[in-house]
Amino acid sequence: MLLAVVGTRYSGKSQVRDYYVSVHGFLDVQIERDFSETDLPLLRTTVGSLSTPELKNLQPQIDVISLTPRNLDANTLVFPSASELLTYVTKNWQLDFVTTDIRTQNLVKLFVRRPFFMLLSVDAPLTLRFMRSGEKSLERFVQDNDRVMFGVDVSNSSLSDFKDPSCLSNLRELVTVHIFNSFKTISDLHKHLEELNLLDPERLRPGWDAYFMKPK
Repeated sequence: MLLAVVGTRYSGKSQVRDYYVSVHGFLDVQIERDFSETDLPLLRTTVGSLSTPELKNLQPQIDVISLTPRNLDANTLVFPSASELLTYVTKNWQLDFVTTDIRTQNLVKLFVRRPFFMLLSVDAPLTLRFMRSGEKSLERFVQDNDRVMFGVDVSNSSLSDFKDPSCLSNLRELVTVHIFNSFKTISDLHKHLEELNLLDPERLRPGWDAYFMKPK
């Protein structure tokens, strides 16, 4: 499974990612630079602080072409580009990965073609997110929120300008699961994630019973 986590600022995206890494053993996959359609498909992954025994434990499922030691933990893989990440996770689709770096419409549409891909959206009340941020200006926080949600400064744009493929509003129809993180503690969030049971294979490929019971 490749679980991509998107969401608003301070909604809890990193907490969701960390939960799947620490509790369920997912590998955190990151992208060093922006996606480009001209990226070569050659996989040149960089793996942070993976020891030789750990690499042997991952073989033969993981085929690491090149290693560049970095100051990352043993659960993190860093890729030079999104295209190389796509090649890698496709080759190793039986492993579990999670990322917060797949967040544009064009990029999600590329990954969503894979049957092992799931897009998870996280949100929380605006006031609660502002309190979590510790920022002083609510007005500035709201403006930043509008840019994340709609891709533009709403105060200086018309509705016809909301066409930025990087904004969250363009991802709504592609999201598999929505999480509303108004929980007071991280442990409460973890409990909710456990109840969602996203690791259930039925989430990715519903069985016949679920298919025929689905409203037409």
